[in-house]
Amino acid sequence: MRSFPPLLGALVGTLADQRARLGALARRASAGGDEELLHDVRVALRRTATVARVTRRVLGPWDGDAVRERAGTMRRSLSPLRTAEVCRAFLSERFAEDPVLGPRARRLALLLFPPPGGGRPPIRASDLHALARLLRDRQAALVAVPARDELEREIEKRVGRRVESLEKELRAVLPPTRETVHAARIAAKGLRYALEFAGPFVSAEETVLPALRTYQDVAGTAHDRLEVAAAVRSRHDRARGGARARLAPLLPPLEEDLRLALEEAIRKGEELRGLLKTARPRWRGPAVPG
Repeated sequence: MRSFPPLLGALVGTLADQRARLGALARRASAGGDEELLHDVRVALRRTATVARVTRRVLGPWDGDAVRERAGTMRRSLSPLRTAEVCRAFLSERFAEDPVLGPRARRLALLLFPPPGGGRPPIRASDLHALARLLRDRQAALVAVPARDELEREIEKRVGRRVESLEKELRAVLPPTRETVHAARIAAKGLRYALEFAGPFVSAEETVLPALRTYQDVAGTAHDRLEVAAAVRSRHDRARGGARARLAPLLPPLEEDLRLALEEAIRKGEELRGLLKTARPRWRGPAVPG
């Protein structure tokens, strides 16, 4: 059998790796799950959906759409649980050294961000296996194409265009505001995961990827602080009498945490936007002559 051209080989190999990853996650889910399963599943789903997005329809209409839609639907169903998990942990720990506010914050964390029934998120191994089967079918269809150089050029054309589109989407929301910090983080994830797949074929990948990872972390912290502060503020504003008084001391530290996190996200967003202007990801050149 002839070897694969570079991009086609990268795509086939990535689909195989994603299938293996989903299989390992399904085994963890079948075993009852663990503390990191929710995070790991959502990351795997985001990566799977991103690769499907940047390579979709290289085989014709609807190619890759089923993978992208299934992975996206599964990830979105888990997003509220992940937000609650992160916010519950932060609020529980934020006042841990305060003998008065610590117990109050821990009770409030369970009230505002309750854990799922049984203590583990409802991640079904069958859903992960179903997505892996879609990946298997797509991988088989790609391998079966006899005109591999022609397919390589189609992948190159679509991936190059979509990487540039993702970069433009990110620049459009940088630096972030309080209202757009989450959208900017999602856009950074999209470009990051696209570059992790297509990086060897894209200029500036070595410079941009570390900055995307850093920005994703600081924007994620800002989003989490925003969610916690908003939830506590809403609870405080609806409370009356003693309940309101007990919540009031929690607000200033939480809002200061939010202010600092947003300042850092804005600063890193400005740095990232400047980097994208000077080291913009661009396709290196044709993978296949012709």
